Amino acid sequence: MGPTKALNREKVDGFRSVIEIDEQNWPLLLNDEWLVSICAKDQVDCTKMELNSHQLVASSAFSNRNVAIAIVDLAKKSGILRRLSVRKLPFVYHVIAGEFRRIDASLNIESLCRMVENGEWKSIEVVPWWRHPTSNWINFAVFAHKAAVDLWDSGVVSDYGVATWCIALMLTGVFTMIVWVLYGGWCGIMFLWIYWKRPKA
Repeated sequence: MGPTKALNREKVDGFRSVIEIDEQNWPLLLNDEWLVSICAKDQVDCTKMELNSHQLVASSAFSNRNVAIAIVDLAKKSGILRRLSVRKLPFVYHVIAGEFRRIDASLNIESLCRMVENGEWKSIEVVPWWRHPTSNWINFAVFAHKAAVDLWDSGVVSDYGVATWCIALMLTGVFTMIVWVLYGGWCGIMFLWIYWKRPKA
């Protein structure tokens, strides 16, 4: 089911509903056009952003263009923080055909509607490929985050920061070992090559 159908299948007070994006359904953002608000619902600033999101779904600028409205709750323990390359809150993305553009989170309802209607988002630079949610770098960051959370939840360490450092050291050790294995293999190949190429007595 596409995002537009997902948006329209559920009604709230006669209007389309706001879709909550998490680590399971984020691939919905790779198709069609979206306006995604990212905040932590346990923070005061998020209340206004969530209210704006519900007001936007009722606006003609968004309903006429079938622009889906979504919100991401970072108060929940999830890798979505890494997946969407969130640096600070609040954070807003305009997404179309899988292209992510960060827009000013302080824009009001009228400005957001105008941005969509007039295509002003086209002048905003697309996020670099290495920060795209599907990039290998982001996939690695999400994996490391999940590993740190699992280690923290296991009770082996009592602090998330310590868990993060443990995972970072472990991954660094694995990477270093792989580099040394490759280096040792290369040295072995060069030794054999030089040995067989040396002049015969």
